[in-house]
Amino acid sequence: MKNLFTMVALFLAVTAVAQEKENSNVETGINLGYDFTVGEDYDHSMFRIMPECGKYFSENFYCALGAGVSFGENSTFTIPVFLRSEVDFATGKIKPYVSMLVGYDISTESDGFFRINPSVGVKVPVSNKAQFNLGFGYTRTVFDGGGANYLGFNLGVACDANVVGETVMGFFNMFDYSVELEYTVAGDAKNSNYTTKYDGVFGVKLAMMKDLPVENLSVGICPAFGRYEEMYKSEFGISSTCTDFYLKLMGRLQYRAKQFEFVDGVCPFAYLDLGLSSATNGDDVVIYEPTVGANIAITEKHAIDVAVGYTKFFDEGALRLAVGYNF
Repeated sequence: MKNLFTMVALFLAVTAVAQEKENSNVETGINLGYDFTVGEDYDHSMFRIMPECGKYFSENFYCALGAGVSFGENSTFTIPVFLRSEVDFATGKIKPYVSMLVGYDISTESDGFFRINPSVGVKVPVSNKAQFNLGFGYTRTVFDGGGANYLGFNLGVACDANVVGETVMGFFNMFDYSVELEYTVAGDAKNSNYTTKYDGVFGVKLAMMKDLPVENLSVGICPAFGRYEEMYKSEFGISSTCTDFYLKLMGRLQYRAKQFEFVDGVCPFAYLDLGLSSATNGDDVVIYEPTVGANIAITEKHAIDVAVGYTKFFDEGALRLAVGYNF
C-alpha cells in the first residue's frame, strides 16, 4: 500500500526543468542527488529527486521554489519543500555557479527536519533551450536533539518553461478522455473463522485512451479511487465496521464497435481493465474488470457511456455498474 501511494506521489511530483535565459526568464527544473554522511558515528545515505520552478531576476541571479522526495536507508522517506537561490558566472559556454538551498523535510513516519545545502557546480548547454548541470555540495540537517552532516553530488537537466508547457500539452492532447462513476455490488469474503462483507463500493475512474492502428481499437491507462464499507464478523460473534478507501492503477484495452451503430449516435463497446488495487487497510490485489456497454453521442467530441461488467474485488467476483462521460 505504502509503495503504491509512494509511486503515485512520485508520479504526481516529478516535472521537467530549466532553461537558457535569453529565451525565457522563467524555468522549471529537476535535479537528482545522492548524499552520504561525513564525520558522524553512523553511516547513512540519501537519494533525492528535487523538481523546482523559478525565475531569473537578473542575468546571473536565479531563485526557485520546489518540492520533491528523498529516500534513505532503512526505508526512510521524506518530502522536502525548499527555496533555492543561484548565482551564475558567465565565463563561456560552460558556466560555473554557486547555489544555496534551504528547506524543510516532511517525514511520513517521524518528525521532520530542516535542510541547508550550499553547493557549487557547472552548467553545460546542449542547445539554446536546454542544459545539464553537475554540482557538489554540503548538506546540514537540523532536527530536535541535533543534526547530521552530508556531502553529496547533484545532476540536473534544464529546459525552457514555455517549451516544457508546449511539450506537456502536446502529449496530453494525444489522448481521448473519459470519467466514470462506478459502483460495485460487492458481497462476502469467507474463511473458516470469519466473514467479511464489503458494501457501498463506489468511486471515480479516469481513462486516458489512444487509438491504435487497428480500426475501433484503443489502449490507455485508468487510475481510479473510491471508498467502501468493510464489515467484519467472527465466528464468536465479534463484529466491527469501518470505512476504507481504495486506489486502482489499471491499463485498458477497448473496442468500440462503430460499425454496429443500432441507433443514430449509439454504438456498443467492450473493454478490459487490468491492474492493481490498493486499499487503506493494507490490501494490495491484482484486479481485472471486463465490461460491456453503449456509447451515446451528444456532440461530435462528447458522449455518455452506460456500462455493466464484472470485477474481482478482494478475491470475490461482483457486478460492476458505471456511467461515464467522454470528452
